[in-house]
Order: sequence, then structure tokens, then C-alpha cells
Amino acid sequence: MKSSDADEGHVPHGPIERLKAWWRTERMRQELRTLPESVFDGIRQDTGFSRYDAEHIVADHPGPDHLMPERLAAAGIDAARIEGEQPLLYRDMAATCAKCGSYRKCEREINAGGSPEGKWEYCLNNGNIEALKAAEKSCCKG
Repeated sequence: MKSSDADEGHVPHGPIERLKAWWRTERMRQELRTLPESVFDGIRQDTGFSRYDAEHIVADHPGPDHLMPERLAAAGIDAARIEGEQPLLYRDMAATCAKCGSYRKCEREINAGGSPEGKWEYCLNNGNIEALKAAEKSCCKG
């Protein structure tokens, strides 16, 4: 369900690119809307997503796939480890990231080397990231 633009971490900026990204996202959402209830029940059972959640996790920006792992890395957290050890938390964080409207600010700050003074208050996952950092510090004390 990923577009080639999203796979490359490219955020569509021009009006034509944004329209194409919107169209791809709408097509994916339409596919989800047309799934038979029996098929969606299996998805719901596997993921815990409601139909609304599944439809809205389809992001029209690279947040969940590219920005969130980079944001975690900037905080000193290994995204792959979290995804492997706490898959439900990671999935919820990805869903939250997909809904975020601040992905351009996030992308700018990551590309600039991080947020000034480590402040990411606009990040909807900031509380989870801070909790992961605290857990990392407490578990790894000598």
C-alpha cells in the first residue's frame, strides 16, 4: 500500500505532486472501505484497528515510515528494537504519526539535525518517546 514517493521519503510539495499523493491515498482508503466485513474481521483481530483506524492510518506523508524512525533515533531509541519488542506500542505510534499534521515541521527539524533544545512539543508521540527514553535510562543504569 505504499507509494513510490513515500518509499523514498519524499514529501510531495508541488500542487501536482500533492494531488497525485492525495489520489493514491484515496484509492487505498477506497480499497479498505470495500473490504468485505469477513475479511476486515481478520484484520481487526490481527491489529485491533477499527475500520476508521485502518482507513486513516494510510498516511499521505512519510511520517510513519520515515520520519518516526528518524525521530526515535534522534531521541536515542532504536525504532527496529521497539517495533520488535513492543509491536503494539509501535503500531499505535505509527497510527498517531499518520494522523499528524506537523510532518513538514518534523521533517525540517530532523533534516536540520533535531529540534532546538530537544523540544518536540508538537509531536503527538512526544509523551511515548519521553517514556521510552526514561525506560531506557532506568533499565540500563549500571
